[in-house]
Amino acid sequence: MKRIESRLNYGVLFAGALGLALVWTIAVFEMNRSERSAIRESELRTSVQARVFAEYSRSTLKRVNEFLLDNRSNWGNDWQAFASEVKKSQENIADITFQLAVIDQDGLLAFSNLAKPNDRTDLSEREHFKVHKQAVGVDQLFISRPVKGKVSGKWSIQFTRPIYKDGQFAGVIVASISPDMFSDFSQTLSLGANSSVTTVRSTGEILARYPALNDSLGKLTDSTEIANSSTLAGNFTKKSVADGVERIFGFYKLTDYGLSFVVGEATQDALVPYYQTRK
Repeated sequence: MKRIESRLNYGVLFAGALGLALVWTIAVFEMNRSERSAIRESELRTSVQARVFAEYSRSTLKRVNEFLLDNRSNWGNDWQAFASEVKKSQENIADITFQLAVIDQDGLLAFSNLAKPNDRTDLSEREHFKVHKQAVGVDQLFISRPVKGKVSGKWSIQFTRPIYKDGQFAGVIVASISPDMFSDFSQTLSLGANSSVTTVRSTGEILARYPALNDSLGKLTDSTEIANSSTLAGNFTKKSVADGVERIFGFYKLTDYGLSFVVGEATQDALVPYYQTRK
């Protein structure tokens, strides 16, 4: 009789231990699934936000390009007549560009709506001039890294097109755009306190970032995942060298403009639902 009771007790204990182990296994599985789910939701969220950011920027980029093409066709030797045409056309794009300039074939400033007619600032060493002078016969939009303007004194991104006369290089037309054009869009996204929004050139330089970091403009990003990706869109997780925050990033590329748009959500913020299930 005692043996039977002993066996029953062992059986009950074994069943209890087995049940407890099963409960813990299910709990761990559910927590892991909750963590994976939270991360996946963050990846989807940042991917969608990055694409929205890119498509919004695409329409703005088209406007700037059309602005350059329209004014390039009006460029001639009459400085005052051209200034009048620029003033009219800028009324339709005043929310984006603050300066239109023309650099002659030697790299000297030939026109600026912010400078006097006799201002002949030497811009021959600027990236956005050299790239067109060296690419003979190539007529395409170029987007520079951020620079501090010699005339405007403001940080700006240069959108440029070459000028040709009779098939010969005759200079460059330049629209100066504030980096805020990109970073301000972040205000329309539902971002967490530790999120970031960045515009990056295909060559790796940061064109704009929110929140702004000192000396980040024009510097190479510490992420190589975008450049190494063969896809237009994707995700990666990385700890930022700049502020030490690990983020889940979503990116979207506009290859025709050589730009990538990146939205990052802090991993700790993305995992809040997971942490709540553990309590």
